[in-house]
Amino acid sequence: MILADKIIYLRKKSGWSQEELAEKLGVTRQSVSKWEGAQSVPDLERILQIGKVFGVSTDYLLKDDMETEDSVSESNTDNDGSPLRKVSMEEANRFLRINEKRAPRTALGVSLCILSPIILIILAGISEYKPNFFGSFTISENFAGGIGVAVLLAIIAFAVIIFIMSGRELRDFEFLENEGIDTSYGVSGMVKERREAYSAKHTKSLILGTVICILSVIPLFLSAITDDDLTAIMGFALLLAMCSVGAYILVKTSIVNDGYNMLLEEDDYSRERKSDKKKRRDIMVIYWLIVTAVYIGYIWYAKAHFWDDSGWGDLRANGLVIWAVAGLLCPVVSRIVKMVRK
Repeated sequence: MILADKIIYLRKKSGWSQEELAEKLGVTRQSVSKWEGAQSVPDLERILQIGKVFGVSTDYLLKDDMETEDSVSESNTDNDGSPLRKVSMEEANRFLRINEKRAPRTALGVSLCILSPIILIILAGISEYKPNFFGSFTISENFAGGIGVAVLLAIIAFAVIIFIMSGRELRDFEFLENEGIDTSYGVSGMVKERREAYSAKHTKSLILGTVICILSVIPLFLSAITDDDLTAIMGFALLLAMCSVGAYILVKTSIVNDGYNMLLEEDDYSRERKSDKKKRRDIMVIYWLIVTAVYIGYIWYAKAHFWDDSGWGDLRANGLVIWAVAGLLCPVVSRIVKMVRK
C-alpha cells in the first residue's frame, strides 16, 4: 500500500473530509488532494505531522510493504468498529454510470412535481375571471377543478413512477449513503479526476439554475402592473414553469456531483456525517410525531370550543399554520441538534 492510499484510509477512518485534514495540518485542501491522488508527496515535516495526527509511525507511512495487522484492521473498520464495505474499481464505475443516467430522470420527476398544478391554476383562473375564454364554450368551476385535479394527479403519478424506477436502479448502492466504505486501489484517484473534469460544468449549472429560479418572480411582478386577475394567475403559472426548469438543472447537477462525493466520502457523505444523519433522522421522526400530535390536539380542542363560530373549514385552514411553521422550523431544529451533538 502506497503513501497516498494510507492517507486516504487513515482520513476516512477518522471520518474527516479533505478540508478538515488540511486544516489540522495547516495546508490547503488541494495539497491533500494531490497527496491522495499520488500527484505529489508531502515533505518530511508534513509526514511527521500526519503521523502525529493519525497516531501512526512514520515507518508505516513511508514503507509501502509495511501493512501490519493492526494498521489494516483499523483502516478497514468504521468509527464504531464495524467492518467497512469494500468498493472495487468495477463497482465504482458502474455506480457512476448508473448515477449519471438516472440524474436527468430524477430531475425530470422533481420538475414535473413543480409543474403539476399549472393546468389547475390556469383553468381555475379562466373559469372564474374569463368564463367565455374559449368563445361560446363556457368553463365552469367544477369542470376546471375536475380536469385540473385529474391532470395534477396524473403528473404526480408519473413523477412517482420515475422516482421509484430511479431508486431501484441504485438499490445495490444504498450503502454508500449510510455506511463507511473502503475503496480499492486507484478508485479515489479515478473519482477525483472525473469530479475535477465535471467541476466547471457543475458550477455553471448551479449558477444557471439559481439565476432562473430568482428571475422566475419577474412574470409575477410584471403581471401585477396590468391589474388584471387572470394575467396575475398566468404570471404565477409562468413562475412555476421557470422554477421547474431551474429545479431540473439544479437537481441534475447535484445528483451527479453527489455521486462523486459518495465514493470519496466527502462533504455531506463523510463518515462522520453519515453517522450523525442516522441519529438526526430518528430525532426528526420524533419531531414530526410531536407536530402531528399538536395538530390533532388543536383540531380536537378547537372543534370542541369554537365549532359554532369558525366552522370546520376555517378550523382546518388555521391548523395548517402549524404545519407551515413546523416546516420552517425543521431545518433550524436539525441544525440545533447537530450543534448540541458537537
